[in-house]
Amino acid sequence: MEKYYSKIGFYLAPNVKIRFGQEESIQDLWKQIIEIDDVKARHERIDKLLKLMEQNKEKNGFLGKTDKVDCGDSRGFLLDDKYLYYLFFDNLKTLNNQNKDGKFSDGAVINSAIKATITSYAGGDKVNRELRLELTSPTIIDDKLIVPSIKKQKGKNCFYCSERASIAHNFWLLTGTSSYFCWTDTDNFVGDKQSKNDAHHFTIVKHDGKFKLYDLALNNFCLLEDDVIDKLLSGQGLIVGPGKTVANPGVYAQNLESKLEKN
Repeated sequence: MEKYYSKIGFYLAPNVKIRFGQEESIQDLWKQIIEIDDVKARHERIDKLLKLMEQNKEKNGFLGKTDKVDCGDSRGFLLDDKYLYYLFFDNLKTLNNQNKDGKFSDGAVINSAIKATITSYAGGDKVNRELRLELTSPTIIDDKLIVPSIKKQKGKNCFYCSERASIAHNFWLLTGTSSYFCWTDTDNFVGDKQSKNDAHHFTIVKHDGKFKLYDLALNNFCLLEDDVIDKLLSGQGLIVGPGKTVANPGVYAQNLESKLEKN
């Protein structure tokens, strides 16, 4: 079990990792940045914001440029490409300009910008599995393990849940939103038969006072209960309840004991 950032008195459910936080002081900064028309000046402001997030990452949960995003089996990648963030703010600017009448909420604009950025950077929504395995494998140089940059995957159509969830997590944090980057490794059961071990990355965000499941990989989005994080951290797991239509709900860390009891 690994714990990134937790709450005092709470412990993570077995086989669950979570990294979370918020930089509350920057909640409206993204709106100021996208009002800057000069590209160089806008990039300079984004660079300053990224530097702030890096400096405070132990508190705000940001995945910095040297933080390995674990894909399992020693594989992983670094979110070290500034272009990814420049593209995100470009999309925020475009979508916000299209929303001058205020038809869509800030959350909806951010959501659309995240989806557009990740799809564009990845090269599409398809997954080249073999290439992805290759591009997330580390190399050894002078006896040092070198984790590959996300740049290697740009335009290659090989983003898995790890890439989509970690990038979405960082993007939400850049808008001052509270975000929870979750990794689960749980056993799925069908009836009384064990099916497969299923590891999954996803994101939970708290926006406009509400907790929401934000899973780009499985295209799952739904409101969650207000105590969802406390339940996850205290070992009860995340249960996507009745009425919430999501694909493969077993990957959301409802713990093994509960699954066995229900089956």
